[in-house]
Amino acid sequence: SVAMSGTAQWETHECANGCWAPNGNTTNFEVTDETKIDSTIWMVNAYYDLFSSRGFTPYIGAGIGFAWNELNRRHDSTYTVCGAADPACAVTAGSTVNEAAFGRANKFTLAAAAMAGVSYDLDEITAVDLGYRYLFIAGSDIAIDINGDVSRVEIGDQHVHQFRAGLRFNVN
Repeated sequence: SVAMSGTAQWETHECANGCWAPNGNTTNFEVTDETKIDSTIWMVNAYYDLFSSRGFTPYIGAGIGFAWNELNRRHDSTYTVCGAADPACAVTAGSTVNEAAFGRANKFTLAAAAMAGVSYDLDEITAVDLGYRYLFIAGSDIAIDINGDVSRVEIGDQHVHQFRAGLRFNVN
């Protein structure tokens, strides 16, 4: 989840032909923009046991697949223009404009992994597994229309480092 918000003041500048020129007004604004990403990953993984000694078995592995990335974005903004006679007006005073936009995007992207670790045999069937996995998920983006303007947020590639522990069950 990525979120940003803020409040500031600036002097409003505008003129009849669409250009900006000082007019003595002040504009207060508050903007909240939040983007969330959820990824579901499907992969095919292969592991190779290097050797076994005294119950310890080091291994390496690799995986390839895809991620289904779902992005949800919400934008809210409020602008209040205050006249030159009242430059310190509150957000509720003056001429107020509210803008809200929501968007959802879904995208398939590449997912890949590299693994390494060691297992230790507790008995003939069960082993404790300690390992590391590097997971790569390619990025996604989302665009929404905010009052006639397209606004795009891009979430770059994700690089996930995981230390994992678990149990292995060897069935012959």
